Order: sequence, then structure tokens, then C-alpha cells
Amino acid sequence: MAEAVREEVGAERMYIFSFGSNQGNAHVQWHVVPLPPGTP
Repeated sequence: MAEAVREEVGAERMYIFSFGSNQGNAHVQWHVVPLPPGTP
């Protein structure tokens, strides 16, 4: 998924975050964040 997003938006770097919880309904969330070229 991250590679497809990177290619589509021309990102220089990708960050992938995962957040999880086991309170109530156990779940995990994945966030794929592209950074454009030149971002410090």
C-alpha cells in the first residue's frame, strides 16, 4: 500500500504508523503518510 501511494504522489519518504487498542473492541489502525520531496 505504501509503495503504491509513494508512486502516485511522488513522495520522497513514507511514514507508516500503527495504533492499536484492546479496550472494548480490539482493533488496529494503520496510517500511511507520504512526505513530499524537500520536506525536512
